[in-house]
Amino acid sequence: MYDGHTGRPITSMICVGPVYYQRLVQLVDDKIQSRGRGDEENLTRQPTKGRREQGVQRFGEMKRDFVI
Repeated sequence: MYDGHTGRPITSMICVGPVYYQRLVQLVDDKIQSRGRGDEENLTRQPTKGRREQGVQRFGEMKRDFVI
């Protein structure tokens, strides 16, 4: 094997092997969700939970502060 910058042979031991790639089953386009307005829980005043009920993932204080 040769050095790409100098063109000289590399004298140290090099391990070479195949590299395998796989496409992930879960892609961002399938997982992303958002909402502008919708139902809220009366007690906590937070959005309802779950995509089926037009809800979103709840934000804790640290996440909220990071987004702001």
